[in-house]
Amino acid sequence: MKIPKYIDKLLEKRAKAALDFADADSQLVEWLDKNKIKVGSDHISSGACSLLEPYSSIDYIRECISEKE
Repeated sequence: MKIPKYIDKLLEKRAKAALDFADADSQLVEWLDKNKIKVGSDHISSGACSLLEPYSSIDYIRECISEKE
């Protein structure tokens, strides 16, 4: 079967999103570690919540940061 163009574009889009996510996640983890901020593993390093519940994960990480200050 020939791969439809829109499927090929979706595959490329997904790969780019994964690379962008991994880069941002890595930078976030580095900053959190540097500032000794503890965050549950579900919310960093490609944890399930960071991928499946991204906005809840953002709220959780912001809360962890705010509690540190």
